[in-house]
Amino acid sequence: MTLLTLIVVSVMKRIFISNDQVPYTWMPIGPYSCLLDSLLYCAGRSCYNEVAADLVLLPPQETPVDIINFGGAGVGYTASTESCIDCTLRETQIQPDFWK
Repeated sequence: MTLLTLIVVSVMKRIFISNDQVPYTWMPIGPYSCLLDSLLYCAGRSCYNEVAADLVLLPPQETPVDIINFGGAGVGYTASTESCIDCTLRETQIQPDFWK
């Protein structure tokens, strides 16, 4: 009797490239007009909770990027739209020819 075990491991790896690695003719798929928004737990005199309004309500309007700290306490988040944060939604996951 033969026992055969197959294990498949899939690893996603983030890579960083410098501008000199990109051909000068390359153009991103646009338009790119992404902004990083600051959403606070208590904004303005009325203490409006921007985090609850834009990140907690379903569906969320924006995706959190990083926490905003003030005096050691988290007071909010930076956020943007999903298409601005996840470049695989607008571009391709296929390695371009110039990387080979």
